[in-house]
Parts: sequence; structure tokens; C-alpha cells
Amino acid sequence: MDSTHYSDRFLRDDQTAWQPLRYTILKQADTSQRQLRDITEICSTLFVSRAAAIILLRRCDWNASKLFDKWFEEEDEARKRLGPKQAHLFEPCLLILVCYLCF
Repeated sequence: MDSTHYSDRFLRDDQTAWQPLRYTILKQADTSQRQLRDITEICSTLFVSRAAAIILLRRCDWNASKLFDKWFEEEDEARKRLGPKQAHLFEPCLLILVCYLCF
């Protein structure tokens, strides 16, 4: 029996036995730029700190779409999963401004 016979039976009608993989090799600068873009998007959309955005992205394998899906399914659960050590990362930034003329 022919081994290609067995492997061909698992193919869909629109597939051939040999299809080249489609991928792009990224340079370090491209990777850094994509990461920075994702971090910025997460920070502005979820209103979290930069550190929290990085932690969340790492937990979701740097997949922003996957992160958004998980976040909006259960926001409170997503915050709990980070644990108490990272809880302070989600507190809103309080900036106390002191007027040097009045003070």
C-alpha cells in the first residue's frame, strides 16, 4: 500500500498534499514595534498601567485579540488571576498636584 494514499484521505477537497507554509520573518525592530503598539492599545482600552498590560499580554502569548476576548468575558476574574501582587497595577493613577503659588 502506498503511504501517500493514507495521508491524502485526511485532506479537504481544496487542499493538496503539499502546501508551502506562509510566514514572515520579522526583524527585532518590527517585533519591538508590534509589542509597543499592543501595549499601548491595551493600556488605552483597558485602562491599565503599562506593567499590567505587559503581564496580561505575556499571559495571553502576546495575542491582543485573545486578551481582549478573555478580558471582556470576565473582567473581574481576569483581574483576580493576576493575583494580589499585581493588584496595585490596576489602581487608577492618582496624581496629586500642588499649586506652588497657593501652598
